[in-house]
Order: sequence, then C-alpha cells, then structure tokens
Amino acid sequence: MRVRGAGPVVIGLVAVLLLASCGDDDEKTLTQQELVTQSNQICTEAAQRIQQEAQSRFGTSEDVGSANQLEQFATKIVVPQYDRAVDRLEDLKVPQEEKGVYGDFLSETRKALDDDVKQDPVGSLSQVAAQDPFAKANRQAQRLGLTECASLSQKIRASADRSPGKR
Repeated sequence: MRVRGAGPVVIGLVAVLLLASCGDDDEKTLTQQELVTQSNQICTEAAQRIQQEAQSRFGTSEDVGSANQLEQFATKIVVPQYDRAVDRLEDLKVPQEEKGVYGDFLSETRKALDDDVKQDPVGSLSQVAAQDPFAKANRQAQRLGLTECASLSQKIRASADRSPGKR
C-alpha cells in the first residue's frame, strides 16, 4: 500500500499532537478560585451521594433505623464516600501559595477519617460525640473558603443523630 502525498502523514501528526496536548489540561495548576470551586463541588457531590443513599435506604423518615442499620450505613456508604472525596481533593493541582494550608486541611481530614471515623464510624459521626473529629480540618477548610467541605461532617453528624439510639 502506497501513501499518496503528505496529507495522511500531516493529519496523523496533528492528531497525535492534539491527543498529547489534551493531557496538559489535567496537569494545569488551578487558580485559588478554581481550587475553591472544585473542592466545594467535590464535597457537595459527596454529601448528595450520602443523602441520596440515606433516602433510598431509610426514606423520608426521621428514624434511620437500628444502631446496626446505622453502622452498616456509616461503614458501607459514609466512610467510602468520604474516602473518595478526600482522594479527589488530593488529586487537585493546588496553587503554590495555597499548598501549605490546603495540605494541612487534607492531612487533618485524612487523619480524622483514618484515625477516628474508620475506627468508630457511628460514634465519631454522631453529634453526641464529645467533638467532631473533623473540627480542625473544618476550620482550615473555612479559612480556605471551602464552605461545603467545612460543613460536610456537620451534615453527616446531624443525620446520624436521627437514629433511635442517638436521640
């Protein structure tokens, strides 16, 4: 088979260059506003998934069921959604000037998730617990303007208190 002219070669090279340049968008450092917007979106999506799952499991009742049902919900839904959200937050390309504070926020969030929530999902997510394990991370998120991330644990803790054993 013989290629005629440079047309197919040029088209092939252009296609390769276009595909190669597509990856650069993923590596682009975000602006501070893009970081805030994308982080808040990630936290909003996590909260929505958790709320949708709660709705499908428990309906609109204020009673989320037995302590066992609440524990299953916490371990099978809440913890994995938090984990995914933190993974996605860690994947964002943070502006240099925000790396320290944002890194601290992520470290505190990961620490609370791994050290407290995964060890005692129901207890640590309940408002009757002495303190929200995400309190320090929430303060850091608030300073960064990550209002949705700062309120995520409070939304979840409020829903955990609907359990009969937590009233």
